[in-house]
Parts: sequence; structure tokens; C-alpha cells
Amino acid sequence: MSMKQTLNTSALVTADSPKGQRATETFRGQYNKAELDEDSGQRLNEHPGFSVYLAEGIRRFSAKAPDYNLAKARGITYTNEMLLAYGNSLPSVSHLEWCYTNGMILVPGPASPTALLGVRDLKAGYFYSKTGGWYANDNEKFSRNDKVEAGWLALLKKEVTGSLNENWSSQKGLVVAPMIVPNAGEALSCIRTSMSGHQASTRTVTTSTSVSIPKV
Repeated sequence: MSMKQTLNTSALVTADSPKGQRATETFRGQYNKAELDEDSGQRLNEHPGFSVYLAEGIRRFSAKAPDYNLAKARGITYTNEMLLAYGNSLPSVSHLEWCYTNGMILVPGPASPTALLGVRDLKAGYFYSKTGGWYANDNEKFSRNDKVEAGWLALLKKEVTGSLNENWSSQKGLVVAPMIVPNAGEALSCIRTSMSGHQASTRTVTTSTSVSIPKV
């Protein structure tokens, strides 16, 4: 029988280590979002319920996180500055709870704006057409112009309720705020990231998936 070991935080993070410095900057960024000054931030840190709340949040939102380097699996390299920026721009707890409740995945975008064909180049094995394909034709501008930007993306994990077997006009009417219909680059980037996170190397995806992304 295997037992789950307790995380050795002393080995993982120290105040002067790169990870410790990034963690400090992440907390500072979130405190600034909440408009906390030094005194109110210190009171929050010392509140007996805050550590319990923080630990519960970590357990809840890391429960389904992969235990390997997702960025490496995606074939993407982030600089330390970008990692810090992603940490500081992490959606609020209320946004995370909303995504969790509504069956959405939250994934980081690419290191730079990337169109559909660029997304495919990162992991062509996930696509039916490894090269070429109808969407690579010169007249199919969307595969080059519809780009996913750097930033956090939330994607619905299933079809929009009532959207199956409907035409495009009817489907669009079912997508309500704060959700929006993603472009091809956004949709495929999210799907590919999710597949990388689950090591789904035997699965393939097409460009016909209909999903929606909330603005977070």
C-alpha cells in the first residue's frame, strides 16, 4: 500500500530562493488587488482562520493538477518574468470557484500570441492532419489570424446546453455573458493544453469543437 507523503515545504521554498521570491511576489500582487496596506495585510496574515482558508484553497484547486511539468509537456518555455506575470494575474478566488462550479478548465495561454497553425506545430500528434489540411490553405485566413494571447483562459469542458444539432446562429444565441465564443486559436490551445496535462497522446482533435470561454 502506498502512502501520500507530506510536502516538504522547507526543501521546496525558502524566502531567498527563486521559488520563494516568486511566491512572495504572487502574494504581494494579490494583496495589492485586494487594496490591502501593510497593516491590514499583516492583520490578515495573523488571523487564525486565514491559514485554514488558504490551506483549504490550495487543496481544493490543486486536487486535479498534474504532478509533472505541464509547460514541458506542452512544448512551451516561460521566462521567469512571464511566470511572475502569470502568478500576479491569476484570477480571483471567486472566479476560480465560478470556473470550478460551472465545469470549466483554467489553463495558461502561450508565451506569445499563437494562431491555430502555430498551436498545431507545438504538438502535431494531437491533430488528425499533422501538416497541411484544409484549414492550412491560403484562403483560410482564420488559421493564421485567430490567435490565442498570453494570459489565463477558461474553457467549458462540455458542450453548451442545448447546442447539439443546432445551426451556428442558434448556437451563438445560447452563449451568454460572461461567456464568449472562443476563436480557433483559443479553443485549440485550451484543448491541447488539457490533453497534454492528461498525457492523452493517443487522442486526436479537430477544429470543429464548439465551446465557450468566460472573461476572467
